[in-house]
Amino acid sequence: MESWPVRLKRLRTATRMSQAKVAQELGISAPSVAQWEIGRSKPSLDRLPVLADLYGVSLEEICGTDLGTPDAVMRVVIDDAERSPRPISSDFSGDGPYSESEVAIIELWRTLSPDMRDRLLSLIEAISRDAA
Repeated sequence: MESWPVRLKRLRTATRMSQAKVAQELGISAPSVAQWEIGRSKPSLDRLPVLADLYGVSLEEICGTDLGTPDAVMRVVIDDAERSPRPISSDFSGDGPYSESEVAIIELWRTLSPDMRDRLLSLIEAISRDAA
């Protein structure tokens, strides 16, 4: 299994982008990208879809098997959204108000493959049944 640092560096170098260019596109510092590529940290969940777009790969490819089970994905999404509040997305046109966590989940949902969406929906339905 390819590790995060190896995968991220491989994908970046395949696009011939420098760490500085990736950082600029993400609005972060170049040392942050370097930290990902040496394994000292990982990109936040909200950066993964942008990285996938920059590198021209799917979200599943950038995450590899590290994405884990649907239960693990859901827990990470919720934990990340609670730790790092994000502004409510201006392109979300549902009937609000929605919490930042709800909007973060919807935005991440949109990045998932149909298979991952089905798996996540099944998990949420099971959790809902158990909670009732």
